Amino acid sequence: MLQRIGDALKGQKWLAYLVLGALALVFAAWGAYGIVNLNFGGSDYAAEANGAKISLEEAHNRWVRQQTQWQQRLGGMEIPPELRKRFQDQMLEGMIGEALIDERTQSLGYRVSTEALREAVQQEPAFQVGGQFSPEAAKGVLAQAGISLADYERDLRTQARRAQLEGGIRASEFLTPAERARLAELEGQEREVRYLVLPVERFKSAAGVDDA
Repeated sequence: MLQRIGDALKGQKWLAYLVLGALALVFAAWGAYGIVNLNFGGSDYAAEANGAKISLEEAHNRWVRQQTQWQQRLGGMEIPPELRKRFQDQMLEGMIGEALIDERTQSLGYRVSTEALREAVQQEPAFQVGGQFSPEAAKGVLAQAGISLADYERDLRTQARRAQLEGGIRASEFLTPAERARLAELEGQEREVRYLVLPVERFKSAAGVDDA
């Protein structure tokens, strides 16, 4: 995982450094019930990405949710240790990527207006009754999930900024140097094709038709 992160960051100035503060400690401390902070060195975060800290509480809560989802897929069975380690690595790697994307969206000035946020909340099907937004239904759903309205709106705003960044990248048409060189090679290539024409009349007399 660490090698993949290091390779991905080479040559990117805006990701000049990635400090994994207590990453080794986190992996060593994770067990069947999530992340345990042993307080070695007083660290209270799982990782730090370009100045943005991922707290142990954030990582623990994310793992609890994902662990529950995977156990449901496995029919209530415990996640095997080898799979648990892989899932935990993937989860933390994903959280690091999200932190870096969020830092990038903020530095680029992506914003989500209050009106757009309100519209997104009201369009959430789980918050609707009879096709209409219901504040009571929204409060009930969030309370059942253990999420406050402020946390939900913050997460929704973050997701909207990520979507803006992804949309901007998709909309920008650019070629990497390698792709441009490959395109030039293909455009300058020539192909030699040989073919043979067989007249049908020459073979009609030899063709027989049987009962089959």
